[in-house]
Amino acid sequence: MELIKKKNTEHEFLELVAESLRPINSLDKLASSNKRSLSDMVSYLSKLKKDHMISHDQFTELITIACANYIENEVELRISKSVNKRFLYFLDNI
Repeated sequence: MELIKKKNTEHEFLELVAESLRPINSLDKLASSNKRSLSDMVSYLSKLKKDHMISHDQFTELITIACANYIENEVELRISKSVNKRFLYFLDNI
């Protein structure tokens, strides 16, 4: 009887962990936020360049930094999605 209770508790724990990882929608929201953020930054930097508040060289450097941040965030999100997906697959097959 004690063994059955322990096994049920372990199963409940694994279900709880799996449920906490399932909302990958939050990662999708981060991805769309990342795209929106890059778009807003490019628009803002373009406005600054147009108003002659920053030079062409400064604009180029800032765009490079913004794009590098975007790429870094996208890679991190894709890796997170992949790890979560594989971890959930592992939990489902226990």
